[in-house]
Amino acid sequence: MDSQDVKKKRRSPSFAIALVPLLTLDGLLCYLVYKGERELHLGIILAAFLATLITMVFYRTPWGRIEDAILKSSYTGLQVILFFLLAILFNSYWLRSGILPTLVYYGGNLLPPAVFPYVTLLVFALVSFATGSSWVSIGMLGPAFMTIAALLGQPQAMTAGVILSGAFLGDRLSPLALNNYLAASVTGAPLADHIKQSLVTAIPSLAAVVAA
Repeated sequence: MDSQDVKKKRRSPSFAIALVPLLTLDGLLCYLVYKGERELHLGIILAAFLATLITMVFYRTPWGRIEDAILKSSYTGLQVILFFLLAILFNSYWLRSGILPTLVYYGGNLLPPAVFPYVTLLVFALVSFATGSSWVSIGMLGPAFMTIAALLGQPQAMTAGVILSGAFLGDRLSPLALNNYLAASVTGAPLADHIKQSLVTAIPSLAAVVAA
């Protein structure tokens, strides 16, 4: 078997064929939600099985390549799960060690209400940038800053918006963020160039939040 035959048998699926598992997943999820089912993961499993069947039968993709892709995706998902666990652990540790109560006490007594939104935006942006995860910063500091906002008489809805804005801003520009790694790896662009291009949308969004 020459190289042309191998290349033909291992050709990439077309865009229309690639849409089949995706549309199947959307249809299954809509059906399960409509029926009130809680096992939504069944739709993901069935769609993944269909995608595997298509690639193996019609495109003769060896199981080894599919297994490598599954393991790579699972590793990425495991990192996200670890971030969630770290956020829970840090939040519990800070609460039991007195860090969060101390933060609430001094924040509510020393922080002027006029600068509270700007300080909140800066803190969450820095923590998300340093950790590479908006979920970690929101999970660790979100409850404390919501309590400080209540003590200072700040609107809860506004505080939640500032928290999310700062957390997502730092996450979007962090070189440690998984979404930046994923986007850079899929497009083949250098990570630094991808983050620089993110400034095009991040800076106007930040200006709009500060002005509001």
